[in-house]
Amino acid sequence: MANAQQFSSDISLILKANPGINPNQLYIGQTINIPSPIKLEMATLGFIVPSSDATLLSTLDALSSQLTYLAVVAYSFTNEGFAYNEIEDSAIVTKCKQLKITPLLMIRNYTKGNFSADLAGGVLENLIYRQNLVLSIVNLTTQRGFGGVSIDLEFIPPARRNDFILFLKELKKGLGNLILQVNVHAKAADLPTNRIVGAYDYAAIGNAVDLMAVMTIDYGYPGGPPTRSHQSDGWNKLLSTLSLNFILVNC
Repeated sequence: MANAQQFSSDISLILKANPGINPNQLYIGQTINIPSPIKLEMATLGFIVPSSDATLLSTLDALSSQLTYLAVVAYSFTNEGFAYNEIEDSAIVTKCKQLKITPLLMIRNYTKGNFSADLAGGVLENLIYRQNLVLSIVNLTTQRGFGGVSIDLEFIPPARRNDFILFLKELKKGLGNLILQVNVHAKAADLPTNRIVGAYDYAAIGNAVDLMAVMTIDYGYPGGPPTRSHQSDGWNKLLSTLSLNFILVNC
């Protein structure tokens, strides 16, 4: 059983902990107890938009014990794939290091007030532009003292699904030991042609990066009309189960 190897366990121990299961007839979503010497650890990820607000750094002081990683939302890229800084963030990076929080450079396909499918698709499908993006992200990450990268490419054209995976693999190779974290929209099924989640191959992404965050969020927006929240316990539990199945079963 792959699960035994993954959790440094033994098939006999798993069978003993799960009387009645047939290891040859397991199914997706089945709950199995796996005795393991591996201790579980919880990591947390926060997001911050740099500003001149004097209370911003003091807020980080107050939250420091609750944060493992902090994605700094301050970077985008050009049509040719060159990443650039939009908002000065050096004070936040320095503060994170003082507080032993790992700062992540967040790169987004965000331009003119919106996420751009054309920007993401145009860069990902072009080998030269994709290489430009990888190299410029790696350079900015190291030059500005980040501990890794947070990817937030939204509305990637579904046709660029494989190109997105190639980009992630190339970026991880360039980053080396630095963290590569990816944010993806939640989905309850693999929908390869869907304009929002079609480009997200959970299993392939999980194999390519260090951390993947599934955005189980309310699809409203600040100042917008009330919307039905997706942040219920049942919704989150369902998405967590499905996400793990997509990643683990297909790896």
